[in-house]
Amino acid sequence: MQQVRNATVCPCVGVGTLNDSKAMAALRGRVKIQIDRERAARSSPNKPTKTSARVDISVVLNLHDEARYLLRTLRSLQEAMQYAAQFGLRMELVVVLDNADADMRSALSSVDLTVFDHFQVIEVAHGSLGPSRHAGIDAARGAIIATADGDDLVGFDYFHRMYAALKAGGRKSIICPEYYLGFGTTSYVWQFLPLKTIGAAAMMDNHPFVSRIMLYREAFNELHFADVSYQSGYAYEDWHFNCSAVAQGYDIAVAKDALVFYRERQRSMSRRFRAETPGLIPASPFFEPARFHKIAWADFNGDLPRSEPPTFSVPTFVDMPGMADLVAAANAIDPAISLGILKDKHGSTNFTQPAGLSRAYFELCGILAGQEFTDILLVPYLTRGGGEKFILSVLSALKAERPDTRCLVLGGQRIAHHHWVDRLPNDSLFVDLHSLGITGLSEADIETITLRIIQHQAGLKRLHLKHCEYVDAFMRNHADRLGDVSTYFYHFCEAIDTIHGLRFENGFGFDLITEAGHRFDGIISDHQAVLTDLKVRLGDHVTPKLRTLYAACSDERRVFSDLEAPNGRLLWASRIDRQKRPELLAEIARGLHASQPGLVVDVFGNLGVGSEPECLRNLPNLVYHGTFDGLSTLDVGCYDALIYTAAFDGLPNVVLEAMSAGLPVIAPAVGGIGEAVSLETGFLVPDVIDDDALVAAYLAAVAELYADPVATRRRSDNARKLMESRHSISEHQTRVDQIFTDPVTSESRISPERGIQRANGVRATKPPPAGPILIGGQKLNAANPPN
Repeated sequence: MQQVRNATVCPCVGVGTLNDSKAMAALRGRVKIQIDRERAARSSPNKPTKTSARVDISVVLNLHDEARYLLRTLRSLQEAMQYAAQFGLRMELVVVLDNADADMRSALSSVDLTVFDHFQVIEVAHGSLGPSRHAGIDAARGAIIATADGDDLVGFDYFHRMYAALKAGGRKSIICPEYYLGFGTTSYVWQFLPLKTIGAAAMMDNHPFVSRIMLYREAFNELHFADVSYQSGYAYEDWHFNCSAVAQGYDIAVAKDALVFYRERQRSMSRRFRAETPGLIPASPFFEPARFHKIAWADFNGDLPRSEPPTFSVPTFVDMPGMADLVAAANAIDPAISLGILKDKHGSTNFTQPAGLSRAYFELCGILAGQEFTDILLVPYLTRGGGEKFILSVLSALKAERPDTRCLVLGGQRIAHHHWVDRLPNDSLFVDLHSLGITGLSEADIETITLRIIQHQAGLKRLHLKHCEYVDAFMRNHADRLGDVSTYFYHFCEAIDTIHGLRFENGFGFDLITEAGHRFDGIISDHQAVLTDLKVRLGDHVTPKLRTLYAACSDERRVFSDLEAPNGRLLWASRIDRQKRPELLAEIARGLHASQPGLVVDVFGNLGVGSEPECLRNLPNLVYHGTFDGLSTLDVGCYDALIYTAAFDGLPNVVLEAMSAGLPVIAPAVGGIGEAVSLETGFLVPDVIDDDALVAAYLAAVAELYADPVATRRRSDNARKLMESRHSISEHQTRVDQIFTDPVTSESRISPERGIQRANGVRATKPPPAGPILIGGQKLNAANPPN
């Protein structure tokens, strides 16, 4: 249904002041809306008539289920529009029904809209306020747009004051009312200060303004209200709109003394919606690194902190000249609006100091401004580990095939020191998100920073994820907000606990795949077994995502183990933590001391979090040598074999490196180890749950190693051949090229503003600075603000 009607303009009653009670009484008596069902029935609302009369302001009123409030809302709007008419303003009302219920339709049909100079009624079925507002804006005929909602009221001088402020502000202004008086389930009064007072950085993590705005219609040529329906996973189309406007150079000003009466409803759609969605708005130019850094520069490099505004309170509001008259006029329409109710309530302003989240994002944007990345890797931190080495090798292979590849690595969990930054490909950048100079960032803050960087990185093609608490939480909360970037999840193994003789697989990674796997373009592992398990448990639909990528392993060294003249030394080299079972190694050493007294085990181990090698001390045939930086740094030629222990694993690098060098390997049949170590290539220890039986199996494998030197040599030769064929650098590069393709960047991806040039900072190929600080970038000098 669409109605377009002309109504006679009533004579003006004179321009009274707020304190002119006679003028106000005359005005209120004249603009009372009449409900005349008989007259409405005689009219033909379904036969619109057109008019060429000038319209200055179009009031777009969105309705859904506000039938019980409609008459009061229209009455308030009519008073304000008639007041504005005294100053020569011609206005129209554009009513937009969005999936309106039967009560709403009935209520609207019972109201005589001809009391408005011009009106239209439009029906849509968006189920979302943003597109519904645009439907009304598209139909509106005024050069100025004022938004309105179906359950609120306004002061009778509202439109006049808003219009005056807009004219004073200019074409790139958005006008908000100065005051919101809440009523209904709660009561309060809120003062809105302009953007120049509160600062743009305050909009990073909250909305300091409101949805009731006035602006020139031409602004909608470059601005739009986002569709934040429930399915979108976002909320706050007004917050998003204002952020985008600020990003494009608009100012947000306030109309002095303009007053909105905001109805607080316990069961309102907005309350329910916001309770069920996170406090996030869609991607916006506001968050583009270069643009945000420019917008927020004054907030963080001026006189900090910003000066607090004067204290605002309910008594301050009540004692303002004319405010009692405005509230009294509204009280005559809706008695729930009352200074008697308000007098003991709270009053405040929209002023806040920028939050830690805003400051941290500003610091990061200063590093990233002017830089573009094709790949982003999310890790807890950078440390010496098989998973890290595997993923870094993938990035290096991508760089080798695609020289324009640039990788941004974000570390989201705290650690004292990062390792292997120097192993990142050229032109990579690593940032510890907890080292942005801001204390007290929450996990939610870290996730928000991560999301905004991913959403606003121009040219981003691939997102790489290493499973950890940071990535797990991020993907569970934001998987469906990542846009069109291709996402790859690296899955090596699950932790296992043995309790009361039973094994329990702690399936954190599996559960994440269950919940967010629909967003993964690839699930990559260094062995086949874990992917086969996923297929069995999840079904064939996951098969197209599964990608086995055996690690590259090239070692030009060649060990010719002459076990007829043995060295009498075994090597254990790994990370010392619960996963690698150092306590089992101690028991094996005790068993070897009894069965082969002259045999010594040399242990090299990087300490895991919270681990101590106490169990490896005071053993006569075991020597702990401290940390190491990869098997290539050790003289493997002086050992007879590598002995490896683990409760759970993927396909560990140290095993592959030993096999590549020709060093015999004794390892358990856990994870993907059996895909490399077998009776043909080494000594595979059965994975039995009883530790005594497991120790006995290791002792038997050591005895077999020395019992038949020829057979052992044959196994080592076979192992080396397997490494050369399946784990060569060329084979790895070919497989990487097969797995990763360059996705076409969608036109919907937001591109950061160009033109802000800065130094690249510390390259990843240079030794990183010590300590948990920003690595790979440097902060901009405060004396050199962005252009």
